[in-house]
Amino acid sequence: MIWRLKKNVYKIIEIARKRKVEIKINNLTYSHFPCGYGLGDYCKDAGWTNDLGIFGSGLVYAHEVIKDESILNDAISFSEYFCQPYNDKKISLGKDGYWHCGTWRGDIGCWVIGPDDYKGFESVDVAGNETSWIFSTYPCIDYLTHLYEYKKDERYIDLPLKAVEWTFRECQFEDGGVGICGRDDKWVGATGCAVFQTLKVKRIIGEKFPEILLEKAKKSYKYLCEKLEDTKIENYGVCWVNHKTSIDPLVNVGWLFLLALRGYIEGEELYQ
Repeated sequence: MIWRLKKNVYKIIEIARKRKVEIKINNLTYSHFPCGYGLGDYCKDAGWTNDLGIFGSGLVYAHEVIKDESILNDAISFSEYFCQPYNDKKISLGKDGYWHCGTWRGDIGCWVIGPDDYKGFESVDVAGNETSWIFSTYPCIDYLTHLYEYKKDERYIDLPLKAVEWTFRECQFEDGGVGICGRDDKWVGATGCAVFQTLKVKRIIGEKFPEILLEKAKKSYKYLCEKLEDTKIENYGVCWVNHKTSIDPLVNVGWLFLLALRGYIEGEELYQ
């Protein structure tokens, strides 16, 4: 079974490496793995941080399965896309159709959804480069904190901690419920995400983790536990507040239910 698993992992890595491109940001060159689709003729890579953050995590897990340092090196190099600062589309979109910038937006303290100003995509109606959303915060935090086990780059902790701060500052309601990309509507999935992404950082920095964020996470966990008792498939796991989010596509609603369960399962750890 193990040899078959390793063989399949190598197949996936080989496919990904065929798509890999080398991107320059100022004097830095890093290995980038595009989304696989663009945004029209002008852009070869949508650059969505949720999709690519999940892939980054996959690289780290692939290294753990195969113990191949070259895969770990890919994961480390690719992390620059999440650590380098975002720049305006007019500056960063190269003539080659790829983004020559990172996705960390310091003025908001989080990763952008994507570097393009494209609007009208899934679940929310915002421009991709205006803000972040929980679909990006948790996979990027998963990726970088996991990578920190192999490379002690302080950015892999500093940026996730700032993203946790962003989540509570921008998305948490007074009762502990959490929205998708702001105080839009209260989703049990977004609330669960706020809980377990907090724990990802707290497990590494321990007692240095800010007490104020821990208390906010406990507040969200309390909300999550209370609301899950009344949550049904038919109500989509959302309490509408401003109707700035949507249930389209439904696959994201299913995804949010899973995020809620993960937060519920892991949340007790907040009290240990």
